[in-house]
Formats: sequence, C-alpha cells, structure tokens
Amino acid sequence: MPDFRDELRVAIELARTAGAAILEQYKGPLHVQQKNFDDDVEPVTQADRIANEIIVTRLQREFPNDGILAEESVDTARRLRKSRVWMVDPIDGTNGFIDGNGDFAVQIGLVENGECVVGVVYQPLPGVLYSAVRGEGTWIERPGMAPERARASHNRRARR
Repeated sequence: MPDFRDELRVAIELARTAGAAILEQYKGPLHVQQKNFDDDVEPVTQADRIANEIIVTRLQREFPNDGILAEESVDTARRLRKSRVWMVDPIDGTNGFIDGNGDFAVQIGLVENGECVVGVVYQPLPGVLYSAVRGEGTWIERPGMAPERARASHNRRARR
C-alpha cells in the first residue's frame, strides 16, 4: 500500500495555516459577496479566498503533477486527466463563519484513482483536527491532548 505520510503532513500544515488566517478574518469586519454555484447563490468571504489561496498555492508547489479542485478556484479540464486530485473546501460552513457561531471547518482531501486516500478536517475555533489515511484509520487531535484514534459507536439509533 502506498505511503501518504508527506501528503498527510502537508494537508495538516495547510489546514492549520489556513485556519489561522481564517481566524484573523473572523474578528471582522467581514466582507461578504455572493457567488453563483450550480444555479444557486452562496455567500463567499475574503476569508474563503485567502484560505483557498494559501492551500492551493502550496499544493501546487508540493505536488505539481496533481490536479486540484478547490471551491474558490476556477476548475479546468486539466484536473480530469490526473490520477491524483486534491479536493479543497477552504471554509466548509461559510454561513456559520458569517453568523459567528463557530460552525465551520477547513477541509482538504486527496483522491487517487477515484478513491479517497487522505482526508483532513480542521475546526479552527476549537482547534480540533480530524485526519485519516486509507488503511490507517482516523485520528482526532484536540488542543493540549494526545491524538486519539476515532472509533465508531456501537450505539444504534432507532430508525423511523
């Protein structure tokens, strides 16, 4: 099985760096614009664009042969010819960011030959990081605590 340590390390560093930049913008004032997305209108902030630029620029430098699909970047056909594609949502939960309720995260993933092989989700406000590598499990890192392996619950909820 391929080793994705470098990809995971870079994705974690980028998520934290982008998260710090997002928190600088979180203090306000926010500049909110609207963008068209699949016949829908969604908000976008300067924090979305700053975080996107941080992530995409470094991914292009570190992994120049990979494709990138980033929410705040123009998509091109180039990505479709790549076996490895980074998927980036610089602020998942822009509405939560705008509302100031803390419900937002940086998301970075790597797909290889159609399968997710690396995933990172970082919640900047509480500083919680989730990371996963195919075949190696999922980990949760909370500030001041050792990383812990995520486990599925054995609890079942009643289906309605």
